Amino acid sequence: MDGFHLPNAELALRGWTHQKGEPHTFDVDGYVEILRALRRSGEDVAVPVYDRTRHEPRLDGARFSANTTIVITEGNYLLLDVYGWSDIRSCLDEAWFLDADRALLAQRLYARHVDGGKTPDVARQKVEISDLANAEIVASSIDRADLVLVDEGRTYRLRKPYDGQ
Repeated sequence: MDGFHLPNAELALRGWTHQKGEPHTFDVDGYVEILRALRRSGEDVAVPVYDRTRHEPRLDGARFSANTTIVITEGNYLLLDVYGWSDIRSCLDEAWFLDADRALLAQRLYARHVDGGKTPDVARQKVEISDLANAEIVASSIDRADLVLVDEGRTYRLRKPYDGQ
């Protein structure tokens, strides 16, 4: 899904640079169209990828052949029930939700930002102001999943989204 980030120039024009990674900063319509194209038989499909060195999507990222029978996609907002994002669920045969502890999530996000070149202060602010708020939005969609994987450190426990355990 990261290949569908809006380009940095477009984010800057819209005043959304500091919000990059939030649901409205993606080309969700393009993402849905790619998922639908992957379902249609008999066509090759080009898929953009995210270049973590340039921090930009690359249109020439990957290509699926017409013979592709299984596609696994991932992303934070795939189960949201809001404009654009709500169209994704019907494109998926199955959807799993990875439920991670908030403190562990914050730690991993911080490390990813620092590894990606952000200063520790900027990384901390990004996690506190944007990333954890996005995690709450994502958590609100857990009931649309078929299966929940609960992160228990070195292992995962499987559960249905509604059993509350």
